[in-house]
Amino acid sequence: MPLIECPECKAQVSDSAPTCPKCGYPIASARLHPAVVAAAAAAPAGPPGIVEEKPVWRGTPSLLILVPMFLKAAAVALVLVAAMLYASDVAKLLGLKEGGAFAHTVVLAAWTLLIATVLAVAWRVVVVKCYRYSLTTQRVRWERGVVARALDEIDLRVVDDTDYRQGVIQRVFGIGDVEIHSHNEDLPLLRLRGVRDPRNLRELIRAEAYAVSQRSLFMRQA
Repeated sequence: MPLIECPECKAQVSDSAPTCPKCGYPIASARLHPAVVAAAAAAPAGPPGIVEEKPVWRGTPSLLILVPMFLKAAAVALVLVAAMLYASDVAKLLGLKEGGAFAHTVVLAAWTLLIATVLAVAWRVVVVKCYRYSLTTQRVRWERGVVARALDEIDLRVVDDTDYRQGVIQRVFGIGDVEIHSHNEDLPLLRLRGVRDPRNLRELIRAEAYAVSQRSLFMRQA
């Protein structure tokens, strides 16, 4: 099998090895992301020092994560439209003396609920479009908010494990959810929903978390 140089300890390792047998560096993750290899190879040797934070990846969730809500809203809209179209027939079927008033009330209520449903869906779309995911050489961040803004983040030094999940529809469209487990008491689980190429993103987070474990001091921007 061909041998490659481990970016961490410079030992010769089989290119099919998942990790370096000498230092444990994730060779598989580095192979998926040549930029990680280049960054590790360019890092100065010697004891850990202060490392400036650099962006690695940015993304936003796909609106496909809202498909279940879209389907429910469509079903509600069909029911409301049917109620508006057949309100008079229902009044006659029930033998109501004031069928016109009943039909008018039903149509008014249906229109109100239909407008509320459309506004709720539109608001949810705006909320999701304001999600911002990012990975740096030190942390994973989730920024959100339409008017007011909020930020959650996990320091890569406290990451315990990562995994990704793809449903049938998600796999067809090449998106999925990446889950980051950590011993952060405030945020033990951070889920990046509906991101593109979730497997490679998971491997990239894993590689960056390993690289962080080899360093001790951070230089951060707010």
